[in-house]
Amino acid sequence: KRLLCCGTRVCANCHRKIQVARASGPLRDRKRKQRCPVCTAELPTDATASFELLQVQAEVGGHAWAENNLAHCYETGGGVPVDVPAALRFYQRAAAQGHMLAQCSLGQAHAHGLLGLRASSTEGVRWYTAAAEQGNAKAMWGLGVMHRDGVAGLQRSQREAIAWIRKGAELGCAEAQSDLGQACMGGHGVTQSFTDALRWTTLAAEQGGRRAMHNVGAQLMHAAQMQYGAIDIPGKSPIPRVLRWARRAAALGELRAAGEVVQLEENIRATCSHCRKQASASKVMAICSKCKAAAYCSKDCQNANWKAGHKKDCVDTAEPLNLIG
Repeated sequence: KRLLCCGTRVCANCHRKIQVARASGPLRDRKRKQRCPVCTAELPTDATASFELLQVQAEVGGHAWAENNLAHCYETGGGVPVDVPAALRFYQRAAAQGHMLAQCSLGQAHAHGLLGLRASSTEGVRWYTAAAEQGNAKAMWGLGVMHRDGVAGLQRSQREAIAWIRKGAELGCAEAQSDLGQACMGGHGVTQSFTDALRWTTLAAEQGGRRAMHNVGAQLMHAAQMQYGAIDIPGKSPIPRVLRWARRAAALGELRAAGEVVQLEENIRATCSHCRKQASASKVMAICSKCKAAAYCSKDCQNANWKAGHKKDCVDTAEPLNLIG
């Protein structure tokens, strides 16, 4: 994080403390805290004020970090109307100074024909590589996608694709982790491994990737079917965790997950999870209050199923998800 007034770099935790301090305490203290702790200049109070400070740092100071942030504001409309040519101009200025985030943005724009540019594999690879060489994980993933999909006419290479995607995944890029998980699941360019597929996809899902959340569910179902021959064996059932991930993905707008939630919940309510008795107009199933992924026709069935293994499968929606180990 940067303080926009003087450009001082602060860690994310300190930046958060500054924001919290500005909104807390007695009025006199809050007024004092509206000023930068380094240069004492007044801190911006909204997106427009932040944009104006960025303009000074970029256009007068010529700082690459400010040029990159200013480009992002022009691209997304942060405190200023969207201006694509201006966004491109400031990305180019920052990238020319070696700013890796700007280089990654330029690589993406050239590869996919964004920001008014014509798609170019040469320029896409050039800028992505410049950012990747500085350790930018998203640029590594971008290079992998270009090689995998033949973006902008680039010759496809599964070997190059997996090499770059793996590098990005190992550095924490959620998109790369999700793609590597899918590659491991299908054996595309790597040795097929359901364990590795679940590990990488889960890492992406835990970073908030809704597509990865949906894929985790499919991988859990597949693994249970392959290992046990069924998905509803007490103590071995992935259904509570699958449904939990699907609900989370659906809440983030993943339409496929939303459809799966509806289907799974209908199936759960239709049959007792222990004795397999079918629900009817006169017999409505009681739902497990903890995971909401099992249904019972009686208290006896609920107790029996819990002892048979549901206590191992049941996950509380309030607890953090952890599917690895």
